[in-house]
Amino acid sequence: HTWPFIRATSRLLHAYYPERLAKCVLYPLPRAALWIWDAAKPFLEKSIVDAMALIGGSDALRAPPPNKQLQQYAERTLLLLMEAKRKSKFRRRRRHRSVQNNI
Repeated sequence: HTWPFIRATSRLLHAYYPERLAKCVLYPLPRAALWIWDAAKPFLEKSIVDAMALIGGSDALRAPPPNKQLQQYAERTLLLLMEAKRKSKFRRRRRHRSVQNNI
């Protein structure tokens, strides 16, 4: 499933944002996705490869974000805001599940 996603994303970025996108940061990605990305890079245009930053990691609620890597692309205040937003999604899912279980 990852290979079609990479191809579609690269086509989309190239077609609609050829000169606008400075960097697309994808996080968290499983290790397998990073391996597939490394295999796919030789088949993609250099401009697309240069515009992508893929960072591995866990998507678990308690997993800390790799702030040192992410600070290359965004300011600390933005990263803190994004992490708070990410954690709020977990709380919503849990509440939604518990409501469904009580029905």
